Amino acid sequence: MHKYILIFSSMFFFTQAITAETTRIMLLGDSITADWAFSDEFAPRPDSKRHGYRSHLWYMLKDANYDVNFVGTRVGGTGIRPKFDPHHEGYSGISAIGIANGVGPRLGQFAPHIVVLHIGTNDWSSDTSDIEEILNQIDIFEEHQDFHIKVILAKIINTTSHSLIFSELNRNI
Repeated sequence: MHKYILIFSSMFFFTQAITAETTRIMLLGDSITADWAFSDEFAPRPDSKRHGYRSHLWYMLKDANYDVNFVGTRVGGTGIRPKFDPHHEGYSGISAIGIANGVGPRLGQFAPHIVVLHIGTNDWSSDTSDIEEILNQIDIFEEHQDFHIKVILAKIINTTSHSLIFSELNRNI
């Protein structure tokens, strides 16, 4: 996971222009973003303990003196210390088309400068068309609002049980 956090943060460092304004980042995706694990079925953790990669990314950005604000309608990780910005748009069990169908209003509500997108785990497919639809929805928002959003599209974190599907999806991404 730390490899992916490093990738997110380095992409941010090298692509984000220095501005006087706080950079709004929307962490958008499925259970990896929400921090839900199979072990939660047997010993559920409260939302206040769910943080996944989000807290580590926050600490790295703050340590590098970036002025960032994680945005989203969901909150998770408020019980983690040291504190971090717990806002996100991570949904356990959601498919890429589920994200595509709901992303427009969220973009309008928060107008993020950056979207970190980790999606595809729940699609059980190597087809990227639903992921492309998310990107299309972001493009539509940008065009209608005359607002640019940088998108960091993460490859799926591979697992042993799904490695062939995820490997192929990652190649297609």
